[in-house]
Amino acid sequence: MKGLKVGFIVAAAGLSRRHPPNKLLIEIDGKSVIRRTVESLLPLGFPVVVVLGYQADETRQVLRRLDSPTLQIVENVNYISGMASSLSTGIRALPEGLDYFGFLPGDKPFLSLTTIQSTLNFMTEHRPLILVPEFENLPGHPTYFSSTLRSEFYKLSGDTGGREILKKYAGSVETMVVDDPNITLDMDRWLESHGK
Repeated sequence: MKGLKVGFIVAAAGLSRRHPPNKLLIEIDGKSVIRRTVESLLPLGFPVVVVLGYQADETRQVLRRLDSPTLQIVENVNYISGMASSLSTGIRALPEGLDYFGFLPGDKPFLSLTTIQSTLNFMTEHRPLILVPEFENLPGHPTYFSSTLRSEFYKLSGDTGGREILKKYAGSVETMVVDDPNITLDMDRWLESHGK
């Protein structure tokens, strides 16, 4: 990846209102959803920050089993205020000197390392301000933002997440079509498709 420096933020602070008590702690083939999501990123060797909030102690316990020098677990004490505070918490925890940060929710347990690597290769070649991977015209994750936009995230509030940034810089958003439905598959959809 020719020197591209990326940090990942995994948002794992939400209340899991649609599928209580906590969809991130559901096990699939013996591994929790949040652990699967984080494990998909660790082989890349980049910093991974997991932002906890709701049921932080339980989630931290699951992630303690992962032994990686690139993994950092932080807690957003203001998680009830919405996604924006979790993003800010995660960005502040990332090291300086990164080219990009990639954002994804913690309920993406089916992400493919190959697909993530292909998005990183695209960014190395094209250096977009913002990159959104797509499958069949649906946006997926991780969504990548240039680190030059770091301060923009500190201005956000509520539950907007990165949507406000995507709107503001719509003319600079690049999309990459990938042949992988798992970039759009989250646990809400997966549970509904399995009748849960």
